[in-house]
Amino acid sequence: FSSQYNYTQLYFANINAGYLLDNYSGLYKTSNGGINWYTENITTKSLNGASYLNQNDVYAVGSAGSFIKTTNTGINWTYKAIDSTCEFYSVNFVNPQTGFVSGARVQYPNSNGIVYKTTNSGDNWFISIYPSGFKTNSVNFINANTGFLTDAIGAIAKTTNSGLNWQSSYSVSGRYFYHIQFLNDNTGYFSGSQGVLYKTTNCGVNWVNRSIATNNHIRKIQFFNQLTGYALGTDPDWSKT
Repeated sequence: FSSQYNYTQLYFANINAGYLLDNYSGLYKTSNGGINWYTENITTKSLNGASYLNQNDVYAVGSAGSFIKTTNTGINWTYKAIDSTCEFYSVNFVNPQTGFVSGARVQYPNSNGIVYKTTNSGDNWFISIYPSGFKTNSVNFINANTGFLTDAIGAIAKTTNSGLNWQSSYSVSGRYFYHIQFLNDNTGYFSGSQGVLYKTTNCGVNWVNRSIATNNHIRKIQFFNQLTGYALGTDPDWSKT
């Protein structure tokens, strides 16, 4: 791969099948554990975030309101423009029917955070909420009712009624929040600028500071259990991954 590209997320469904998101050419796929990669000609839009239910059902979102999905490990893909005025950064499905995307409605000079929801596998979408701040970087639902958002202004919002209402859950002054992930109903993590990393063990009632002593920005986190996790980010001036 060329260093000129901006890779935004890597996901492996199993030991052989993997996907790589790219801000310039969309999506790459491997079927032999990363030895060879080829382009999936699904969309020319930038893709910023992906999630999965299982090794068959994979979803991704990006610029111009783009949403793509596969239900057969990438053999076939479908594309939909949810809202061409939006830049989406995150997608999360809690079951094959119910899913959420988050990002910002890009309107100069303001970019307002926005969340869309589907209840029919992405065929139709409706606005869930306009959160405070200028963009919602990450959305993660524990179940069909309870979910969390990270806001770029350094705040966490929580819903317990499937996105009908959101309440402020936590904030850190002077920081940006990028990614949130829950392992189960109680244990979750979020990351942010300048080494921000927090953990909860009671579904967001309390958050414990586990931040890393660095000025680097933690853009993505992936925990496999309560002991093992990975963090990915950039240096302070965004010149290195």
